[in-house]
Amino acid sequence: MRMPGLGRSSVLNLADSGELPRVRFGRSVRYAVADVERLVEERRSARRGAAAGLFRLTPGDPAAE
Repeated sequence: MRMPGLGRSSVLNLADSGELPRVRFGRSVRYAVADVERLVEERRSARRGAAAGLFRLTPGDPAAE
């Protein structure tokens, strides 16, 4: 299954970083559609928040102090 706008290298980078779980069946690697959809929705939500002037501060960020 191909997801529009999500290229092979993006999927591999997300899987390598641990953001996208993968399942191995022998030499094949599979990704759950629900996990991909969750990632896409998280990115969309983050983009909407940034467009609205919202942002998340992380501990240790100088702006958080």
